[in-house]
Amino acid sequence: MKRLQIFLLMFSVLVSCVDDFPEYYWGTVSALKNGEPWNGQIFAGLYEPYGFFIHVDVFNDQGIHRELFIISKIPAEEQRNRIDTIRERVDTVLTAASYGTSDGDVQGDLFIVLEGEFENYVTVTSYSEITGEVRGEFAVSFIFGERGGHRSDPSAPDTIRFTKGEFHTLIREPL
Repeated sequence: MKRLQIFLLMFSVLVSCVDDFPEYYWGTVSALKNGEPWNGQIFAGLYEPYGFFIHVDVFNDQGIHRELFIISKIPAEEQRNRIDTIRERVDTVLTAASYGTSDGDVQGDLFIVLEGEFENYVTVTSYSEITGEVRGEFAVSFIFGERGGHRSDPSAPDTIRFTKGEFHTLIREPL
């Protein structure tokens, strides 16, 4: 529960500050989200000593923040990495992911990595140490994080699956 609270705090801070770092968005990200095309605005940064993270924000047509997608602790090497869950200890070297919804500055539903039968991974397909440019692929499934907890959107699915994900961005210094 404490790890979920830490994530909630991180999520709230990032959503409230999204207008403070639009210059960090660089590149493209796309996937199928539950079979439908999905994309957002992406930036990446160092996550020392574990590698880097990618951060994706999705806004609606009115510019209101709707989704936050993060994959963290990605080694900056051309390799495939299994994605674990954000619930793991903070000091672990495991690659983690998280997903949440929002309605502007109001936090919505939080999801955790669905472990088990689904393949959750991020693959770095190219990386330049000189420019920081990185390309990769990902697939990850999430499940609503609080069993029996309050849902901000009761009609939303309990499981969110990202498949055929691709990203191209620039790793920058930490925020």
